Amino acid sequence: MGACCTGGAAPPERTGDLSPDGADGSVPFLSPSGRVNHTERDTMSGHGRIVAIVQARTGSSRLPRKVLRPLQGRPMLGHIIERIGRAKRVDVIAIATTDLPEDQEILELARRHGVEGFAGPAADVLARYHLAAREHAANVIVRVGGDEPLLDPATVDLMVSRHLESGADYTDNCRMVRSFPGGLVVEVISRLTLDRIARVAQEPHQREHVTPYLYEHPEEFKITLVEAEGDLRRPELRLTVDTPEDFRLVEAIYQALWASGEIIDVRRAIRFLDGRPDLVRLNAHVRQRGARG
Repeated sequence: MGACCTGGAAPPERTGDLSPDGADGSVPFLSPSGRVNHTERDTMSGHGRIVAIVQARTGSSRLPRKVLRPLQGRPMLGHIIERIGRAKRVDVIAIATTDLPEDQEILELARRHGVEGFAGPAADVLARYHLAAREHAANVIVRVGGDEPLLDPATVDLMVSRHLESGADYTDNCRMVRSFPGGLVVEVISRLTLDRIARVAQEPHQREHVTPYLYEHPEEFKITLVEAEGDLRRPELRLTVDTPEDFRLVEAIYQALWASGEIIDVRRAIRFLDGRPDLVRLNAHVRQRGARG
């Protein structure tokens, strides 16, 4: 097996103030080019361009248009963009959606939030993802789903750091070993590795779910596995949004904890849920599906 496991706790999430949204609904800490406006990121890292690509579409079978559903007056996808923008080790944020007419709304949302947008094949998600990485000249790709409104910026940074430090082809915190809550899934893939699996992955499920070829053939790749520690080691919790029950739970968290100009620290959300077992029960029965967009 070519896999190696590394553990480590994510550093504290940065939750400093953000300016309110602009009048047009844009997020002001992102530039029109999708670059995150931090001086330390004006020059790309020595590892090349690190691009976070968020898979998002309106055609979810269990909860249609979920990425556009409002949480405290802002589309869920807007919150995800804001949270990725807090990560220190991401140079560019891009939204990868389908080329179907109904997903033009997602491209418009990306534009309003000052991030890159890309439309690709609806059925072949691996091709869509690969084309988006090429379009945005990504050297390292951070793969995030459009169903993670409590995504942890510190975990994004941890995953990128472990990926670069280990020289991995693929770094995973969920697919092969589950220790984080659902909804904190981050995968990091080198561009050369993505190029390769786009060529060799042929099975329908490998095209639909993007990364199965990697963890079905670990002997062909250098894989780093990152496990959660401390407050984030709660694999029994489901903080992703794929069903109405999931959305009700996340909506309750946002109603209780969100404040304009801030993001919710996921550790605070976990403590909140520890005192509200009634909310945890809302989606405890839901089984996760493999697809992320």
